Amino acid sequence: MRYLPIEEPILKDLETRFGYRRAILPAGNFLGLDADTPCVDFADWLLFTRDDVSEDLIYRMTKIIVEDRHKVFEFHFRGIPEEACNLSCPIDPRELCKNIGGIPLHQGAERYYREHGYL
Repeated sequence: MRYLPIEEPILKDLETRFGYRRAILPAGNFLGLDADTPCVDFADWLLFTRDDVSEDLIYRMTKIIVEDRHKVFEFHFRGIPEEACNLSCPIDPRELCKNIGGIPLHQGAERYYREHGYL
């Protein structure tokens, strides 16, 4: 696999227009990563969908992601110090539902988070 850096003008545009944070993949962090590589920080478990996906389906997916996070996601990080995790872990549902860079929550996800007191 080849890791491709995101060029500075593109990173700046992503920060300015969408609020994305920049990050660096440190050299040697992955096999074949020979130099520090500028990238976008995806440490906050951001998932994308289209707005025409069923509200019920996204509600159910959000429920699984939140309620079964220990079984579905977090078990991958057991025994790894928090500072060494490449994603925010443990997962905090109150952080999952934050509006990242002006991207709106899908109606199904928003309904789940509101019903369960996270919004």
